[in-house]
Amino acid sequence: MWLYSFSEVYYHAFGRWRDPAQARLLDAGCGTGMGIQQIRHLAPGAEVHACDLSSASLKVAAQRIEALGQGTVAFHQMDLLDLSALPGRFDAIFCSGVVHHTGDPVQALRQLKSKLKPDGVLYLMLYSRFGRRPTMLMRRVLQLLEADVSLGSELIAALPKDHFLARWEYETKGGLNLTHREWFIDTYLNAQEKNYSIGEVFSDLREAGLRFVRFAHPQWWELHHRMQAPPEMARRFASLPEQQRYELMEHLFSDQEEYFFLATHEDYQPVAAPRDPAGWTAVRSAFARNRGLQPDGGSLWQGYFGMGLSVDGYFEPLIEGCNGRQSLQEMCAAWNLAHPQDPPELSLAVLSQMEIQGVLFFREL
Repeated sequence: MWLYSFSEVYYHAFGRWRDPAQARLLDAGCGTGMGIQQIRHLAPGAEVHACDLSSASLKVAAQRIEALGQGTVAFHQMDLLDLSALPGRFDAIFCSGVVHHTGDPVQALRQLKSKLKPDGVLYLMLYSRFGRRPTMLMRRVLQLLEADVSLGSELIAALPKDHFLARWEYETKGGLNLTHREWFIDTYLNAQEKNYSIGEVFSDLREAGLRFVRFAHPQWWELHHRMQAPPEMARRFASLPEQQRYELMEHLFSDQEEYFFLATHEDYQPVAAPRDPAGWTAVRSAFARNRGLQPDGGSLWQGYFGMGLSVDGYFEPLIEGCNGRQSLQEMCAAWNLAHPQDPPELSLAVLSQMEIQGVLFFREL
């Protein structure tokens, strides 16, 4: 769960590195602790809290944290629609797959905002109306039939194997909903569920006093990453306002079941610190992985955003040297000295591209 790193979430939201020590972090709707164990593991020195409505889930989550043995977590049993008893405010709140299951999603967002520090970042995952169309159709069928898990499973199993709902279940979900009762209930019989369009995401955030910052997987929302668009289409796409670009992409590529994104207070507009090559350094993301050689002799890097990025093997030493001990100026000067045939600005341009893709991050020395 790479997104549950406080330092990198904060960096990609606001362009500033934050050490997790002394930060206050919250997993809102932590369930049985799959996320909170990652938050705890990736934020040494932070004060970590978690809340959930279910006492049974909290018990399992507490056992998970105890087994992890890397610090404590303060657990709270409470409803996401009323967080007034939760102490203090937080530098980051992680809330994945919870808001859309409440009776009042906007109120849930308002409650999260009330517990977010003025310069804090909110990580959210909401269901997609377009990506979850098969789920929505089957949910309605089961509602009309007043079906339980047993009858619902029999219905799906009886569908022709080439039926698009059957293909979605077996090919996309691996048939797990049919072999795990809890999965079936969560997918098809959840008591409350709101599936969002992009317009509804932005609308609910505005109503709650929050501002959309960015998607967590930017490559999904950039036209040139998804297709070789005709030049005129690419030009018109680039000229659209931000929300309309996202709306176009959700209609053209309705393959994302969930929207992962970052938000903050509507009136918080951070000013990015100027990056002085003499006083800033580059560090590889904790999630950066070299996935091995490519047929052309290059390498495939995977960074914070989970996307594969093919890098010419020529630049491998430059990336490997990003350890936070030298300034950008020193690193680039050393590269330029060893490669006098290259334009002097090339080395910094390569590092900047790696930073955009989430393989590196920049921070002050």
